Amino acid sequence: MASIATGHHGVVDVAAAGVVYLSTRDPARSWAVIRRWTEAVANSWREWSMGPLRFMNHGLYAGAAGATGVAIAATAAGPGQEWAVAWVAGLAIIGAGTYAQVLEGSSRLLRPFGWYGGLVGGLVGIGTSPLVGGQIVVLFAAFALASPWIQAIGRLRCLVQGCCHGSPTTPEAGIRYRHPRSRVCHIAEWTGVPLLPTPLFSIGGNVVLGLLLVRLHMLGAADLLIVGVYSMLSGIARFVEESYRGEPQTPLVAGLRLYQWFGLGTLLVGVALTMVPVVPVVRSVTPPTALGLALGLTFFVVGAAAMGLDFPGSDRRFSRLASADRPDGPTP
Repeated sequence: MASIATGHHGVVDVAAAGVVYLSTRDPARSWAVIRRWTEAVANSWREWSMGPLRFMNHGLYAGAAGATGVAIAATAAGPGQEWAVAWVAGLAIIGAGTYAQVLEGSSRLLRPFGWYGGLVGGLVGIGTSPLVGGQIVVLFAAFALASPWIQAIGRLRCLVQGCCHGSPTTPEAGIRYRHPRSRVCHIAEWTGVPLLPTPLFSIGGNVVLGLLLVRLHMLGAADLLIVGVYSMLSGIARFVEESYRGEPQTPLVAGLRLYQWFGLGTLLVGVALTMVPVVPVVRSVTPPTALGLALGLTFFVVGAAAMGLDFPGSDRRFSRLASADRPDGPTP
């Protein structure tokens, strides 16, 4: 506390040190607890039918990710940028669905979503944001600050849905998926096989990255520097994460997974951005506006519906998020 009072360290620094200490004091025990929790989440699929509609509980994580991201981005961008933030977020969702449909869409997976498609949609949204009063560089930085938290929360949906899963490993290191709705069981057909918990790796990496970006923001780092640091570190993290993943539908290009090439590209973009001369800025902490919070709640509904609500009786594109058959698992 003395280091905080004297200004030598911030609250984020001390909190991070406490988390690191508690988790490394007994690594084996800490990992066992984390692994059990992760496996419980991975097998927590629930769904409810309402006539031709079906809602799956993992959509709640998508809604929470959307709400958190919009609220953070709107707060970081400042008053007057709320509608521009909503514009970018809306195009990001469209981009995620469109891209993954082209790459992964199939008779068993009619409405997938992809992070890099969302990134492309978001870039289009930022580039066109002046149409709705947006400031391009400001929005870049705002979404760089929000993106780690969007992805960290969204990875909880990945755990339940079974996407972005790891490759087979030892029982001590992996988690087992047992629910028949999970993509691990339904598409990869690895029911009960210990798999590396790559969504958990992503959550950990994004939390660290998110805290680092918050610290840079507090220290007055320029918007372009924040974007560059995010691009570099997120690209590195994704490259490493992909080396542990085991999704059979991910294409290989020149010996690397497609998303590893994307990670390398993101890294190079970040390097270029951090080479641009910038000057520190003085920032004041501004509370979220009522409009920003309202838009966050709106995107909770939008995200939950887009990634949790479907039409199980239809075979049309974008109609289903999972198979239409009745699962054998513990579904209400």
